[in-house]
Amino acid sequence: MAPAPVPKALEGFTSLGPNSYIYEAPKSGDPFRDQVSPPHPDVILFMSWLDAQPKHIAKYTEHYKTLFPNADIILVTAWTKDVILRTKSGETKVYAPVAAKLQVLPPNTRILLHSFSNGGLKNTALTTEEYNRRTGNPLPIQAQIFDSGPGYPRFWPDLRAIKAGLPKNFIIRTLATAALAFAYVLYKAVWWVKGIDNPIITYGKMMNRHELFAKKVPRVYIYSREDDMVQWGDVEDHMAKARALGYEARGELFEGTQHVSHMPKNSTRYWGIVESVWKGSFGKQ
Repeated sequence: MAPAPVPKALEGFTSLGPNSYIYEAPKSGDPFRDQVSPPHPDVILFMSWLDAQPKHIAKYTEHYKTLFPNADIILVTAWTKDVILRTKSGETKVYAPVAAKLQVLPPNTRILLHSFSNGGLKNTALTTEEYNRRTGNPLPIQAQIFDSGPGYPRFWPDLRAIKAGLPKNFIIRTLATAALAFAYVLYKAVWWVKGIDNPIITYGKMMNRHELFAKKVPRVYIYSREDDMVQWGDVEDHMAKARALGYEARGELFEGTQHVSHMPKNSTRYWGIVESVWKGSFGKQ
């Protein structure tokens, strides 16, 4: 099968697998590149939000290329159509190439994980689960960033999140919204009958499983009260549970910013947080 085309906005990336891409930073050959203090990440694992457009993802990846110029970037995207239509085997095809790439990285590779909303949460959880299945080890990250999540399943916020990726045509949007609402209720009924959690709850719990994520890895939660897709109380509840289990977790509450819009509204503070959690990871490992 031919590799999937890479969106024009993601210049420099190549296809890794379905919904996954890799940017391999040019190696300068500078013998002093690793003597910065603290050393930069070798790999940034970037899990985008649901239906994130490439041009919006690029605002983060391009800044990362400047901030950490020697870091490779592994990007995994999330799409509503895949959430609804993709089978279990189809999902495995998404996560297996990413887990395989992580599996063959040299020992002591420095990895920064940056995930967004519940779309990024799902990709993080299933990639990590696949990596653990292959290796028996936690994901070998050095620091973890949650942007606008994790959240808990709630009908109206979830519907708003899914609607954000729908076409603007009124008729299509109305029909699709009705179909999605019906599917949401149907899935919830099936989960209730089977006595299982909503997958979003399961993915959130996976973030706090020590066999998947080592407790020594510092994490930061970036969120706001104005987010109408993931409630701030849900983020704080997840953070509190992480702390109770022994994870080093801190919150960064933004004021007046919407869902996955904290960086565009206050980029100086946002990237300062990214740098601080990375620098703070040294001495923790």
